[in-house]
Amino acid sequence: MNTKKTALVTGATSGMGLETAKTLIERGFDVIGTSRSAEKEKEAINYIGRDITFVRTDLASLDNQQAVANSVLAWLDGRGLDALVNNAGTFYSHHTLSPEGLEKQFTVNTIAPLHLTLLLFGALKKANGRIVNVNSGSHYGTRIRWDDLQLPRHYHQLKAYKQTKLFSVMVSREFNKRSNTVKTYMADPGLVKTEMGFKNTTGLAALIWKYRKQKGRPIAEGAATQIFLATEPKLNGFYYKSKLPQ
Repeated sequence: MNTKKTALVTGATSGMGLETAKTLIERGFDVIGTSRSAEKEKEAINYIGRDITFVRTDLASLDNQQAVANSVLAWLDGRGLDALVNNAGTFYSHHTLSPEGLEKQFTVNTIAPLHLTLLLFGALKKANGRIVNVNSGSHYGTRIRWDDLQLPRHYHQLKAYKQTKLFSVMVSREFNKRSNTVKTYMADPGLVKTEMGFKNTTGLAALIWKYRKQKGRPIAEGAATQIFLATEPKLNGFYYKSKLPQ
């Protein structure tokens, strides 16, 4: 019988997700990661140097989120899930819709973590597991635009991103009020030298990210907080930065 701990890490083929998957495997976890392509999977496997299972998907679709959960539950085969690390995030320069007609930053950054949590709740509860949602300090000082929730009328890339991160904090707090067993923790990595700011951006946004990236922390340092939250036996906070509750 397999008694190893298990974790699902979204966005596990690059950046902090890749570093998180690698470290969890080194610490004895079985890891399932989501990926976007066979090429990225191959690169990730070469970097990790150990076994990892990938589910290829685009988390900007509700149907795909359901398919990921189905694949994970089939892979677990009745075992519990010890950690769900919702690491995947996105940033779009232009108002872009998912197959269901939802703004993609909102879908990936806010809906996907909650949807996967609910779909995998039984497996998480079985293992007394936990959820780690990767967030951003950019949610401070922002507000929810309830009259233009997904900003179709007045889209602004940074406003959209900030709002999704604030939503994630709000939803996660509410989840913890309603769940007496499985708990959610927020990991704020600070500014990190990842490639996220280049993937779906154009023009000025990409140029700004190129400048900001130079001031960022190394990826391993950025991933340290989510790794800590996924593995530390006892936690006494909700929102963590540099492995410390805020």
